[in-house]
Amino acid sequence: QEWPSGPRRPFQVRISSEAWVQTPPLASFNSIFLLYFHLYYTILYSYNLYFIPYTLYLISYILYLILYTLYLFYMFYSITTITISFILFLYLSILCILLILDMLLCSYPTTLTLYLYSLYIYTCLYSIFLYHLVCFY
Repeated sequence: QEWPSGPRRPFQVRISSEAWVQTPPLASFNSIFLLYFHLYYTILYSYNLYFIPYTLYLISYILYLILYTLYLFYMFYSITTITISFILFLYLSILCILLILDMLLCSYPTTLTLYLYSLYIYTCLYSIFLYHLVCFY
């Protein structure tokens, strides 16, 4: 199997086939499935402003997939660690804003709020893992 052209890093073969390529797509697939279920329920059974947090939730997952694509470019081509750290920080900041908006729009804790919290914690932990992998391998 040929690798794309560009500077190779010593951990590229190991984490591209195990850690990064397998885990986030499975997590995002699971989350998108739950998102589809939430959207389906919201659109069919309630015609009020409650769909707004789910729209924000969808935006957060589009950003997640953009982040994943950019990290694959980081693995195969040359994007600096500072760039990827800035993208992670920006993504976590947007996720915080989505959490605050969700809590303001909904008067009680919803499944969406809890799921956004779990996604936020997951992203934080995974960012720490990637940072150690990139800097201390």
